[in-house]
Amino acid sequence: MMKRYLTMLIALMAIVMGAKAATDYGFKIGGAAINSDNYESVSQGQAWYYVPAENVLYLTDGIIYGFNHGKVIEINSDKNPSLKICVQGDCTLKGIVNQAVNFIGEGHHEIYGSGILRINPDKTGAKGINSEGNTYLTIKDVTIDIRVWSGFAIDSRSGFKEITIDNSEISMQTGDGYAWINQNTTVKLRRCYVEGGKFDYSSRGGIVNDDGTWTHDSTIKRSLWDFNLTVNEPVAGGTVSNSCQFNGTGCEVEEVKWNKLLEGGYFTTENEGSVFQMGSTYEVIIRILANDGERIASRDDCVATINGKPAEIYNSSDKFIVMHYTFPQLADTYYDVWVGGKQVNNINKSDVLGDGKVSFIKNIFGKYVLILENATITNTGNPDYEFTGYGRGIYTKIQGLNIRVKGNNTIESKGEGIYFNDNLEISGTTNDQGKLSVKGSFGIRPERAKVTTLSISNVDLTAEGTSGAGIGAQTSLSSNSYNCTLNVSAAKTVVKAKGTSVSLGNLKSLVLEDGLQFVQPNGAYFDGEDVRDGNGTRVVNQWVIIRGNTSITTGLEAMDNGELTIDSSLPLYNLQGQRVSYPVKGQIYIQNGRKVKF
Repeated sequence: MMKRYLTMLIALMAIVMGAKAATDYGFKIGGAAINSDNYESVSQGQAWYYVPAENVLYLTDGIIYGFNHGKVIEINSDKNPSLKICVQGDCTLKGIVNQAVNFIGEGHHEIYGSGILRINPDKTGAKGINSEGNTYLTIKDVTIDIRVWSGFAIDSRSGFKEITIDNSEISMQTGDGYAWINQNTTVKLRRCYVEGGKFDYSSRGGIVNDDGTWTHDSTIKRSLWDFNLTVNEPVAGGTVSNSCQFNGTGCEVEEVKWNKLLEGGYFTTENEGSVFQMGSTYEVIIRILANDGERIASRDDCVATINGKPAEIYNSSDKFIVMHYTFPQLADTYYDVWVGGKQVNNINKSDVLGDGKVSFIKNIFGKYVLILENATITNTGNPDYEFTGYGRGIYTKIQGLNIRVKGNNTIESKGEGIYFNDNLEISGTTNDQGKLSVKGSFGIRPERAKVTTLSISNVDLTAEGTSGAGIGAQTSLSSNSYNCTLNVSAAKTVVKAKGTSVSLGNLKSLVLEDGLQFVQPNGAYFDGEDVRDGNGTRVVNQWVIIRGNTSITTGLEAMDNGELTIDSSLPLYNLQGQRVSYPVKGQIYIQNGRKVKF
């Protein structure tokens, strides 16, 4: 018998020791305490659910009821000091309750979300949001609609330590009650403002009317500190104007003034009507006054721009927004070359685009050089028909301009990648062959009506025309109307061209030097105007490639000794890349990637 009782006792003790008490999650909904055993079951079919790992109470579409003069949602900070409420849907809190949302004890809580929280208790004198402890509450990025009968929408007289309302909208209707009464609670309004009253920050305040009495109905609106200010952009030689257009809400411009920077780092105030000076730095100061009488609370409270540009927020006892303007030295010399739509002048020539990669010089021989060093040039504007740089990657009217290429460079534009109407050179340097990729409506386009020469040497050049020639002028309906000579030299030079009207053509002549030849398409040659393939077809929409053939290592002396002979079965080209049908005895030609003598 004793053995039997001992066995039963051991089993009972095992059950007792194995049992584990449920974890209290520190909040109640509709009077029911939520814990680790019931949080899933009691939320079934309800407009809420709880995620313990996140410590977030989610409110969804529907109605949550409270009963027996209690609370709809009650949060005990002593048990859960950091619970957050996320409003996901359109959720309503109802019932005959004393408070719809009540906090107990000291904790840091947050109500946030993209949905709408409607607080609508049925009991006369009920409170919408209330606290019975030193609670810190943040209401952020959410919409709340509170309607009570003869009660208080928000009561922060005794329980709250601090309430922050950030970028939220809270509508409060109370019948003959009061929207918000406050005493000894720090209230911060960020990116929002009070409409239908103002907030009294005194020890006994809240949302009040102009005469200091509590207001019954009011709304806290979003976007107090998100605004753009429009001032007259300073123009050198223009006059100072202390005016400002303001498109924000809940505040107004208190003051606008301009200061000029003096030597030693001091600013002096400019009088309205004074003249802006070139080479000088100015700041515009704009003081903003909120409709509650307060200036900007802190740097974090304001997102402001001036003329669409980010502005600095000064965090001091005298709050203001400031933006600086520095006038450059006035350019007095302009050159006939545009880069990315920007004309080169005596001020910007050392750094044309402001990125340190494009510069313009006059060398010791008096020649103008545009230097590209790992540059990226873009121009998405529409090209004009006045032959300027608008819409074009590079446009030049300088006689003999040299575009010097270093490193990897890219030009891409809506109009021509490069457009020139006077002689142009594109070259690498002695120590750097350089690469240049050009893409535009035309890759590289000469002015058809003007006699020009395009010289390309010691560079790896790719030119693509999306609606015209890869390299070449605009197509003409009349023959012999092209005036540009293309000269390609230096053994390391590589030229690739593709276009929709012609890949490489609409030229007066083509000169290939230093063993350069067509390597694509097969059998390609220049017919005096365009490049054609081995079948005599004008090359369009496919790449024409010119480069040297490393197999050409013998000189004229070897040819004179008869070591290189002409194969009558293969096509023959002159040194300009033109196909020859009737060679002249004693002349040198190109055949199958080598020089031969007839």
